[in-house]
Amino acid sequence: MKKIVWLFREKANHRDEYSEAINWNYGALEAFGYDVAYEWFPEYGYGEFDIDGLCSRLRSHGADIVLHVAYEKVHPEMEKIRDFAKLYVLQSDDDWRFDNFAKHWVPFVDGTISFAGDWENYKNLGISEEKFIHTKWAFNPNTMQKDVSKGDDKILLSHAGGLHSNRRSLIAEFRTKGIDVNTISECYYEEIKRLWAESKYSLSFTMNSIMTGPQVKGRVAEIPYHTVMLSEWFKGIENYYEPNKEFISFENTDEAIDKIKHYEKNPKDYSKIFEAGRNRLLSTGTCYHRWNDILNRLDPDFKKYDVSKILKDKHGILI
Repeated sequence: MKKIVWLFREKANHRDEYSEAINWNYGALEAFGYDVAYEWFPEYGYGEFDIDGLCSRLRSHGADIVLHVAYEKVHPEMEKIRDFAKLYVLQSDDDWRFDNFAKHWVPFVDGTISFAGDWENYKNLGISEEKFIHTKWAFNPNTMQKDVSKGDDKILLSHAGGLHSNRRSLIAEFRTKGIDVNTISECYYEEIKRLWAESKYSLSFTMNSIMTGPQVKGRVAEIPYHTVMLSEWFKGIENYYEPNKEFISFENTDEAIDKIKHYEKNPKDYSKIFEAGRNRLLSTGTCYHRWNDILNRLDPDFKKYDVSKILKDKHGILI
């Protein structure tokens, strides 16, 4: 049995709960027969970085593959890990953060697992395609499930997440035009799930935080499990869902409001789009689907699993 070690910062948000990285990835790889361990990884600049101590701990685990959620400065010292294990970084913002951040990891790792990056950027650096592994955001039933029985929604429209970029102004537009938006940020993840479960619709804004263009956001793989998602466009959105059949697409607040009004007048249409989005997510977009598609890039011995059986046996999800 091969050993995979995740490098995570536990309870990094000072609210006595696990970091977002754990929410997204905890329990995903165990279902494929790997022996998985979780190692605490210090924030860059947090005390002295002890690469020898880290390597010693990883060796004691018998690590074959090490996965690091890289959302910080580069640690070139980590190249030492490659003396005994394969090292991969997961990059969630390597579209707008490529030049000043993501590309600098490339010389020190065996590959980049990318959510938003463009292969051409890596190719232009002379990086082989083998080192660029594209994936998509995924629903993790181990951490993201919650009772989503519909029909008793207390909130019409919500937004969960930071209020950066143009989000405050867009939310203000909704409110000015008569649609209140219940917002939540800097909170426990359980509170976010509760908000989605109590909402009829929830917003997915896609402009990145420095206002240079839209990008895929992780909530695209969270909201449709709980309620109907209203999302702005981002590159590759059609690879997640079919617009206006599995989620509501909009270009401006007027369009979003018009569509909300339509579904409020047509409850059967609402139920249909909610069920379609949720079914698409569970049948194609869980963490098991994503890793089932890319693990052979990390481990040449990996053989694909029947994901529907994992979901049924482990989570009671029938697809």
